[in-house]
Amino acid sequence: MTENLFKQTISIKNRNYFEADNVEEVLVFDESSVVLSVCNAELIIGGSNLSIIALDSEKKTIAIKGNIDAVVYGEKTSKKGIFSKLFR
Repeated sequence: MTENLFKQTISIKNRNYFEADNVEEVLVFDESSVVLSVCNAELIIGGSNLSIIALDSEKKTIAIKGNIDAVVYGEKTSKKGIFSKLFR
């Protein structure tokens, strides 16, 4: 069994403020979802009126405000996969 040594801290305050570290890239962003590349996974934040209020590429941190309904880790997809879904 392979041990996952990836460590990430996420914080949600009052379901309207989200912070995370170890963010490699913002893959998708609109007012209803933010998809982040983190280690070997994607972190999906779903909700409404979402906006990125802070993004630090050196510290690899992000802060998002809005109505947060869900935070889900998913398998990482290739960028080609994301764009191929958009242009079908």
